[in-house]
Amino acid sequence: MSIATPIIYQSSDLNQRGRAVLDAAREGFVRIRDKDGASLVMTREERFDEFQRSNAIGNGLAHAMASFMLIEQAVEHRTDVKPALAEMGDWVWVRYLPVEDLHEFVAEIHDALYQSCREFSLEPLQDSLDAWRETAMALRDPLSRETLLHDSPDDYVEVPRPEGETASAIAA
Repeated sequence: MSIATPIIYQSSDLNQRGRAVLDAAREGFVRIRDKDGASLVMTREERFDEFQRSNAIGNGLAHAMASFMLIEQAVEHRTDVKPALAEMGDWVWVRYLPVEDLHEFVAEIHDALYQSCREFSLEPLQDSLDAWRETAMALRDPLSRETLLHDSPDDYVEVPRPEGETASAIAA
């Protein structure tokens, strides 16, 4: 996609040829050179809003990619040790995840980041990060961590079937 080189108007053109300047801005964008040499741009508000949205998405994806690359390298090089805090980028909450889950985390974030780039939307990545962050935060508390990660045959016991009045109340 090529963008045509806009006509550069002078600030005096706003008074003398105002309609032509506005019409050109409606079609795309125009540059107006101020008396002090500053270059100003005029465009439709919808185009400006779309530019800001695209810029925010691009910046968000670039920022996420930087954090992802740090943690991906750390996880790939060390399979049995958690990455250092400096290797987690903005996602320092990853330190609460079990080491054995880090490869799954990296794979899922990789896929979500790819999908976000293809769709040019932060939503797939944000949804995945939110779910992982929620898991990490649940594991942050030592008691919760022990309860959630500890699997013992003693955790599962046979419960006798209720009898009598209690059984009929449950059945109703």
